[in-house]
Formats: sequence, structure tokens, C-alpha cells
Amino acid sequence: MRYLLLLTSIVLFAFGCKKDTTNIAYNGIPNVPVNATLYLNNPSYNILNVVGGSLYLQGGSRGIIIYRASMEYFTALERHCTYQSSDACAKVNIDSTTFINAVCTCCHSKYILTSGAVTEAPATVGLKNYICDFDAANNILTIRN
Repeated sequence: MRYLLLLTSIVLFAFGCKKDTTNIAYNGIPNVPVNATLYLNNPSYNILNVVGGSLYLQGGSRGIIIYRASMEYFTALERHCTYQSSDACAKVNIDSTTFINAVCTCCHSKYILTSGAVTEAPATVGLKNYICDFDAANNILTIRN
């Protein structure tokens, strides 16, 4: 009887609790809710009306970079660098010499804006991507996670 009680207790303890995965970090970067709607007819977003246009948006962990890769495709990337993400300076900026890369101000890792993939070490993990939904008929871009 004692063995049965002990076995039942172990099973309940082992399988009774589930881990909350809603706030799991991406390579040490906090999972922050993102839900933004950009009306691209607004003059504030004119730069996004051309392929290759990019801008910074508030939100995410340390901000978001929006990049227009084609007439129908956008990327929304977290600005929080994936290399030594706990460092206060681990934040990427658009490279003003190429305008297609983002560079970390801290470790100098480079990422390509079309996907967030690493193009230059020391980072080995790409930037966190947010979901982009583009309504071409109404010129509205929605960014979410």
C-alpha cells in the first residue's frame, strides 16, 4: 500500500505541473507582445512605400525595424541583438552605408534586413522576426507576434 501511495505521489508530482511557455525568451530576449497597425498612406510612413525603405518602430524588447523587401513583402525585426543579449548596448541599428544590413552597436554583429539572418559574427542566431500582414488594397501593414 505504501508503495502504491509513493508511486502515485511521484506520478502526480512529475506530470501535475506544466511549464508556462507563453513568455519563453528568444535567445535571452524577452517575449514582449507586439500588435501594431501602420497605415502606409500616412506621411510618417512614406519611406515604406518604396522597396528597400526601412524605419524604426517602438515596441518589442528594444524596438523594431520594419523593412520593405519587395512590393508585397515586409520584414519586422527585433532590434535586440542576439549575441550577449543581456548587455545594455545589445541593440541593432540600420547600417547607413548599405541600408540592407543592421549592425549591433555593442558586438558589431551584422544581420540582413530581408530575413534577420546573421551575416557577420560573433552572433550565430538571427534577429527575432515578427509576423507582417500586408493589405495591399488598403496599404495597411500589421505587425504582430
